[in-house]
Amino acid sequence: MMIERDNRNPDINYIKSDIDDFDLPFADESFDIVILHNVIEHLSDPPRVLQESFRVLAYGGILSLVTENQACLRNRLKLLMGRSIYFPLDNWLSREDRIVKAGRWVFTGHVREYTLAEIKYMLLRSGFALERVTLHTAAYTLPPLPGTRCDSLYGDNFLENMERNRWMLRLYNIAESLLPQCKYMISAIASKKNR
Repeated sequence: MMIERDNRNPDINYIKSDIDDFDLPFADESFDIVILHNVIEHLSDPPRVLQESFRVLAYGGILSLVTENQACLRNRLKLLMGRSIYFPLDNWLSREDRIVKAGRWVFTGHVREYTLAEIKYMLLRSGFALERVTLHTAAYTLPPLPGTRCDSLYGDNFLENMERNRWMLRLYNIAESLLPQCKYMISAIASKKNR
């Protein structure tokens, strides 16, 4: 654990801690809100992190969680094309998505994505009360045209080609509206009810 101070905000301390390997360095009921946006899919032990979040959250406090929906249309299309829903294996093998931790290379991409039902289940099992759990879309979820420079879903040129793919974006948004369970993101607001 490391405490840092931001020169732009000298009254705010930032604590860097690896939540995947350690308990959160805070007393019980220390916070009114815990935010886990685009975090849970990178963890090797999400239930433990949710339990730690519950522990440090004050009674009446709120957890805000956002993650990608494993059942989203993009993932379904990738599977239909015979591709993995996760980062390309070449990224992992080339160490592009890895960092050195404790003297060894550690993968930093998505360890696992979750469905809406799985997120609800983990939150309830961790002691949270569900306030609102919804699916929503994101404009950058459109699969690029095959054969373009951005035909890898993680390609660098994807946004540059968005204008050229605008018609596909419209089709994608229509498909998501017809199949709401296939939306790209899961947002959850959960609370720690008063005793």
